[in-house]
Formats: sequence, structure tokens, C-alpha cells
Amino acid sequence: GEAAVYFGQDYVGQSWFGEPVLPEQEFTLHLGADPGLKVERVKTEELHEDPGLFSKRQSNTVAWRVRLTNNGAQPARADGSVDVLVREAVPLPADERIEVGVSDEGAEALADERWLEDLQEQGIRTWRLSVPRGASVDLTFRVTTRWPEKTAIEAGR
Repeated sequence: GEAAVYFGQDYVGQSWFGEPVLPEQEFTLHLGADPGLKVERVKTEELHEDPGLFSKRQSNTVAWRVRLTNNGAQPARADGSVDVLVREAVPLPADERIEVGVSDEGAEALADERWLEDLQEQGIRTWRLSVPRGASVDLTFRVTTRWPEKTAIEAGR
């Protein structure tokens, strides 16, 4: 039979069981990629700026485009459209002299308590995009990191 699948309080979709599942019985539920939804993530720009006349800071900016294409993704609304949560890890600086900012967002990031907690604790920014059937939707954004001139930075975690 059919099963409604939830991740926390969020409805993820439906799955199907070919055999009955009894209470307390363990089972495997495959939640792989939906073949009806194509996701493409592309770096569209990368710019490093050294300290200059007016600033003693250097910066690195990376721009991204995430393209979602709905070729019949499930579960869908009656019109075939689907909502997709896009979650992106943004660096969390461990040094107060380092600044990280997100700009030029093609959609507004979710600001509910749950998503803000993920952003503040883990650096995960979340957007919800509605993708019509047979169409593509782009999410674009830039991540800029700024730090003092003679400070070395390295990726952590």
C-alpha cells in the first residue's frame, strides 16, 4: 500500500510497499533521487580582491546558480508543480575578524524558526522554490568572505 513520508514535520512525499508491514516490523524504504526532477549546480563566477588603497581587507566572492527542472517529479500538485527545498552550506567563521555574507539571492531564504536555527548553528541557508511541470527555475546567489590583509584562512570541518 501507500505510505506518506515525513522528515520531521515536513511532508516529503509518498512511497509504496509491495508487501504488508506489520506493527513494530523493520523495513527498508528507498528515498532516492526523483528521476522526474533534475538539479544542476554551477559556479558562475569567482572573484578574489586583494587589499587596496581604501581597504586593508581581502575578499573572495563565489556566485552560484542552482537550476531545478521538473520533468514529472512526484509527489506533485494537481497542476504538476512541485516545491523543492534547496539547502546550501554557507561558511561559519570561527574568527570574529572574518565576515561571510550572502547577496544577490534570486529567491528569499526561509526565515521560520526551524530554518533560522539551521542557519545560525550549522550555516545552512534554505530556500523553497516552486517548479512548474515541464519548466525550469533558477536560484542564484553570491557568497562573499572578507578577512584582514595578513590573515590566512582555511576551510574547516
